Amino acid sequence: MSTCIEVTSSAIRLCRETRGRLTTLETYPVAVGGDPIETLAAAPLPKPLGKVAVLLNHPDVMLKTMLQPPCPADRLDRIVRFELQGMAGAESEPVTVAWHLVKAGGTGDMRVLAVIAKRALITRIKRALAPHEGKLGSLTHPAVGLFHAVKRQAPELAEDCIAIDIGGAHLHLALLQGGELLLPRTVTPGMDQLVANIVEAQGLPTHEAHKLVARLGKGAPEEHHELIRRQAQSVAGLVSTTVRFAKAQLQLERYEPKSVYVSGAGAQVHGFVEALRERMQMPVRVLNPFAGATSGVPTETMDRLSSLPSSWTPVIGASVPEHLELDVMTDEREARAAFWRSEGAVRVACAIAALLLVLAGLRQSLALGDINNAIERLEGEDGKSGYVPAAKGIAEDMQQQLAASAAARERLGFLDAERRPSRIAVELLAAIAEQQDGQTCPVVLRQYRIVRQAGQVVVELEGFAETATNRSTADVLRGFERQLVRAYEPITWLVALPKPIARDNQEFHYRIGIADRPVTVEKSNYAAGAGKGLQLTVAANDASDPLAIAKVAIDRFQSVEDEAKVTVGANEFVWSEKSGIRKK
Repeated sequence: MSTCIEVTSSAIRLCRETRGRLTTLETYPVAVGGDPIETLAAAPLPKPLGKVAVLLNHPDVMLKTMLQPPCPADRLDRIVRFELQGMAGAESEPVTVAWHLVKAGGTGDMRVLAVIAKRALITRIKRALAPHEGKLGSLTHPAVGLFHAVKRQAPELAEDCIAIDIGGAHLHLALLQGGELLLPRTVTPGMDQLVANIVEAQGLPTHEAHKLVARLGKGAPEEHHELIRRQAQSVAGLVSTTVRFAKAQLQLERYEPKSVYVSGAGAQVHGFVEALRERMQMPVRVLNPFAGATSGVPTETMDRLSSLPSSWTPVIGASVPEHLELDVMTDEREARAAFWRSEGAVRVACAIAALLLVLAGLRQSLALGDINNAIERLEGEDGKSGYVPAAKGIAEDMQQQLAASAAARERLGFLDAERRPSRIAVELLAAIAEQQDGQTCPVVLRQYRIVRQAGQVVVELEGFAETATNRSTADVLRGFERQLVRAYEPITWLVALPKPIARDNQEFHYRIGIADRPVTVEKSNYAAGAGKGLQLTVAANDASDPLAIAKVAIDRFQSVEDEAKVTVGANEFVWSEKSGIRKK
């Protein structure tokens, strides 16, 4: 969350923005003739403010322009600070300095913008923020926020242009070239001059003249429109003077503004923007500080504050960037960082080392004092009643229980291995009986044999199959195989051994493997042309026949798929209705 506050002679504006979303827009009036900084301290600002960027135009903050021959950045910093300290005078109040290297303007000497601020002013602002749990993070000129508002609305801006924030007492100007800040400046008078002209022309009280200016519309008397045009002419003259000042002070090779961006409540006077466009003879565009930002501000508040041109432009513009140009708090941040990199780090390290020594001594004394008691509790007074003898006894009991458990598992494994073939025989014969049907599956089992092998049970089935209605003996046997592997899931693989064909039946001889550890199958589907394919991945005993395992997997899981792919260990097989199964 970023918090930015603009302090003016008439109002205090607070803006909070979180990840491009405006969350707070609040304004607090400053009494006529009142001190804005004292008003900041007394205003009901939200708590905690946290780190705050402040925009302020104040007599104790002075903007300067400088020209320096090309040199490295560290030398330029020393030169700028030396000259600015000289400008401040040896007997003046303590000041802080910040500067910004202008990246535009042409070749030759380096163009530097600098700001000098009295430390007493910074202290006053810090004290004003303290009751609101705020910490001064940045302090810069309002024209810097105006510059960032232009960059936010027109990020690809490359032409020379001027941004003007038109207030009551002042005009804040930001000159841009190539999308870079060329010169920030504040000039007078602002739109209060229009109020003064109406007071003089009509003899109204000042507060009535303010209300009249706010109500001026298209149907206002011609003399009012003439006063607005005269005010626009005055503003245009101030802008032209500022441009000439910039060219002279910065020795610009070329600066020809092609457009003007305006903001500020003063520019909301009806007809002022059009009159300024006519006097400036160039496009005059209205800055919209709310462009590109979502709003978390209540709708009624946003409707009340979103009139354009907006007085919120500088403060919203300054709330976006992490770094603000001409920030007079730069010296303090660098001094703090240098302190913690050097003397501060050493102090902290010494304090930590001393604390560790104290803790180590305390810990050692406690350890020495308790060691005998600990030994006594562990061993016991008689060498038998302590924790260690008790733990040894428990460990011996656990070893005995583990040994007994292992022996029991071995016995159970032996008994299961001895009983498993007979149990498989009962279950398999029951599955075969479920498939036998005189009409649809006329299969007769003559004999079976069960053999126990390493890691599996092998069953051999012999018998014959007869024809059924519209089904040959081959179709009957194929259906019997498919139904059997589906009915009895422990079947791991199935191989049909060759047998002679009789006139009225077909003999069969199947060898079936049932692994001690069941196989695992992962299923998925994929697109196969216009149809659907089945992907099977089978994890089985390496000693088993991969092809026989793949056939069983297809018979068990294939239903409406047109093709299938089966992976058994390192072997891959493909199957289709037309070509059957083959190794890939």
